[in-house]
Amino acid sequence: MDIKLLKKIGNVDQLAGIRETLLLRGRGEQIHMAEFYNAAGLRFSVVPDRGMDIYDLSYKGVNFSFQSKNGLTSPQAFDAEEGTFAEQWSGGMLVTCGLDNVGEYCENKGVYPVHGRYSFMPAKNFGTETYWKNEDYILRARGEVHQTKMYGRHLSNRRMIETGLWNKT
Repeated sequence: MDIKLLKKIGNVDQLAGIRETLLLRGRGEQIHMAEFYNAAGLRFSVVPDRGMDIYDLSYKGVNFSFQSKNGLTSPQAFDAEEGTFAEQWSGGMLVTCGLDNVGEYCENKGVYPVHGRYSFMPAKNFGTETYWKNEDYILRARGEVHQTKMYGRHLSNRRMIETGLWNKT
């Protein structure tokens, strides 16, 4: 814990933290987001409803992520039909493809949409935490995504996203 720093501020949330929000309007209505911010000027949003992908990221006010004109789209809008990808894709700083397809749409003993279904799947056991570790204040989110099919696949991915009080990454 940085005692000198804490004597200068009222609450560490003035410098770093995670705010969990829920979008209320538009194509992203009812999407849950965890918005990270820190004292170095790093800001990014983790979207547990979209496989814990990182939607937006900026550093000292400069945007580093691509966002499509669709904006953040609810996973309930997902449609595996051929030709619908460009109508649904939100973009973002980190968009995960897969887990069963990372390429073009195809049908081979099943339907495999462009870049797979992962980014439209909600994370299970999602949680955030902030805590002091020696002189650093840690901000962390973790969760897991399971892509399953009855009598078929069970693919899973565990993800942890972490930064610190003064981290630039």
